[in-house]
Amino acid sequence: MGYGRTRMKVCSTCIIVKSETEFYKKKTAKDGLQPKCKGCVKKYNNSYYTTHREQIVKRSKDWSIKNPEKVAEIQRKYHPKKDKQKVNARGQTNYAIKTGKLIKQPCPCGDKKVEAHHENYDEPLIVDWLCMKCHAKLHKCQNDRDPRCND
Repeated sequence: MGYGRTRMKVCSTCIIVKSETEFYKKKTAKDGLQPKCKGCVKKYNNSYYTTHREQIVKRSKDWSIKNPEKVAEIQRKYHPKKDKQKVNARGQTNYAIKTGKLIKQPCPCGDKKVEAHHENYDEPLIVDWLCMKCHAKLHKCQNDRDPRCND
């Protein structure tokens, strides 16, 4: 495969020729890709979930009951105790947004797709509204050695 060329493949479901980036990887397949495109896989998965929701939820609950140590390990990994304050602040912020007590404002750069930034997690409803780019830059700039913070 040369530079600038994109391999194409036909989706086995929608029969549309698409770029290989539109397919999930599959090690056991000859070409290393799944036969269905990402869009068709997503439609299938959503359809399967809606028709089998009860069984899926039951299976998940049963697994959780049979594997409490694995559940605890997963919870420790994704909700460490040191971040409890962050998790609580985010939860309160999301609830306030849902109930209308907190209204999203545009980022200072003008972007309307914003995230809440907490300067102090003790005050979860006092937030700065920042787009992803500005939010990431703010956190990177907390490290004074980052040269991107000088502009």
